[in-house]
Amino acid sequence: MTYLQDKYTKEVIPMLVKELGVKNTNAIPKLTKVTVNVGIGSMITGGSKDYGYVENSLAEITGQKPVLRKARKAISNFKLR
Repeated sequence: MTYLQDKYTKEVIPMLVKELGVKNTNAIPKLTKVTVNVGIGSMITGGSKDYGYVENSLAEITGQKPVLRKARKAISNFKLR
């Protein structure tokens, strides 16, 4: 995380100051939240219930264990139960 923070403070902020023409560095837009979403509807319609591949891929991409959220309500058009 420190590598990304250093790169942001040393390279990205000065570039944005020049590009946006702001004098105060606090006026630069900041990332506050990143959300990663994966739809696995094709796995469900195919009959496979093994989500391990998707979970492992998301864990490698984000560096965190993904949380599985199932649909709250059955929707017949999307084949959700």
